[in-house]
Order: sequence, then structure tokens, then C-alpha cells
Amino acid sequence: MKTYFALFILILMLISCDDSSNKINTDENKTDIDSFNDYDIDNYKNEYPTEENDEEYIPPPRDTDGDGIPDTLEGKEDTDGDGVANYLDSDSDGDGIPDSVEAGDDPYCPLDSDYDDIPDFLDKDSDNDGLSDKIEAGRDPNTPVDTDGDGTPDYLDEDSDNDGLTDKQELVEGTNSCSKDTDGDGYDDLTEIIAGTDPTDPYDKISETKNLYAVLQYNSEDEIIKTVTFDHITTESPIDVSTTITPVETYETDASKFIQSIEPDSANPETGYESKDETTFYSVADGTELTFKIILKNDFYENKGEEPVTYLLKISLTEASQEEITICVIVP
Repeated sequence: MKTYFALFILILMLISCDDSSNKINTDENKTDIDSFNDYDIDNYKNEYPTEENDEEYIPPPRDTDGDGIPDTLEGKEDTDGDGVANYLDSDSDGDGIPDSVEAGDDPYCPLDSDYDDIPDFLDKDSDNDGLSDKIEAGRDPNTPVDTDGDGTPDYLDEDSDNDGLTDKQELVEGTNSCSKDTDGDGYDDLTEIIAGTDPTDPYDKISETKNLYAVLQYNSEDEIIKTVTFDHITTESPIDVSTTITPVETYETDASKFIQSIEPDSANPETGYESKDETTFYSVADGTELTFKIILKNDFYENKGEEPVTYLLKISLTEASQEEITICVIVP
């Protein structure tokens, strides 16, 4: 009889035991992916440790793959289709660039460079230029290529080589967005496009005339220097020769403001003049060929438009009857 009574007491003890705290797979414990209670986004509520038993303490969001971006922002989707959910994938979009790099300075608010509501770490073309991030990143995606050295990697740069043509325009033109001179013929791609020659064909060159082309880069510290040569001065007696600048009236902007200086450079024959200073060749003899160095201002102007703007000016000689030389100045 005692044995039956002891067994009865044991059964009562087992029935009265409350094990609800261990039930994690019930519907009432399931939680939304965005709830802070679901720290590992497995759709179940977690009993997460609190700091110093402070019930109001909210621990930092879980970052399972260690890329700095909270799991709740990365989600359970598999953007690149590699079989690994984004919150477990160090390269969610499969472009080779780690999520930790693409997230930017604040992983809690990841970059969206092209404002398409897709953060860069999930966007295969972060700058929306038509070239995939995978291509633009280069050989080492951990340190993406920055062709023009402006601090913005190519995969985020609208004009990777800073030649005045956007990467999207270069894709249309068939030029290399990582090279200012795709065909290596000595003329920038932008210059050739405006001049009407093929920037991808080294044999299609700008006609060797007295027309000169100069492409300004407003954010560059390098000087742009061109030379212009006037063939054989015709004069009955030695004369002093300098230059004058005449803007072409059909353009609204006075292109002469682009010129920093025009300086005497050389003469052929070298004995064709007596001396020179910063502006003038003195006592130039008949038949002398004069070359002037043109230094263009390179940081004074920023074109606010979407397309490059071209200005023209003419340079002629004082005291000498010579053909004017046209300068085409292109402002990206």
C-alpha cells in the first residue's frame, strides 16, 4: 500500500511541474524578423542575457557573419543565389566586394550610392552606371580600384577616370572608363568625341591643323600646357611680336578667362630674334617660326550642366600678319 501511495505522489509532482519556460517552438513565441527579441532571426524568441539584470537593457543587434551590418538589416534572403542567406553571407550580392566595405562608415545605416532604395551591399551596380561592381572593383575587391585617385572607388564613381565623360556615356561610346585616352593616340576620349573622331581607333586622329583642343579638369591641380606655332613671320624689318586673344562671339562665355598666360617658348631659327620675356619676342627677323606656350587655368570653373561645354577663342600675333589659330576649350 505504501508503494502505491509513493507512486501516486510522484505522478502528482510530475504533472504539477511547470516547464513552459523551455517551450521555444510554440506559436506564441514566434516573432517577426524585425523584432529585437529575435536576435538570431530564426523566427523564435530568444531568452537573451541582460546586463546586470536590467530588464530594460536591449543588447546590440546580432551580427552573425561579422560584417558590421545587423542581421535584421541583411535579412534571410539570398540575394546572390549562392545558397547562403544574406545575414550569414560576407558578400551578399556576390560582386566580390565584402559587405563590410560596401556598407560604408555606418553599417547600421548602409550606403545606397545611387539612391535606388537598394543598399550597396545588395546592389550589383552601386553607382548605376551600367557596369557591374564586380567589373569595376578590379583584381582585389577588398581594396577596390580608384582610377582617378579622387578617394571614390570606381564602383561608386560616375566618372572613374575623370575625363569628363561619365562611365555610362563611355559604355555607350565604347570607350574605356578607366582610361582617358582609350586608343592611345594622344587625344582624350572627350576631345575626340567633340572633334568627331573615333576615340577607339588610334588611326582616326584629329586633323593636324592649327586648331588645338584642351580639356579642362576643374578639380585637378595639374597645369594644362599647350604649344602653338606660327609659321615664318613675314616682315621687312625686325619687329616685336606678342599675342592677342579674341573670343568667338557665338559663345556666351569669354573663353579668354581660361588662359592663364601665353608665353614665348622657342623660335626657329634660334637666331631669328634678339631676346624674349614673359610676353614678347623682341626684334624678330623675317622668316622666323615662333612657338608660344599656352598655360590654361585648371581649377577656376565648374560646369554645372550634364553635358560638356565647348568654348572657342582665337590667338593671333601682334605686329605681324598671320593666320589666327583657334583654340577649342572643353569644360566637362
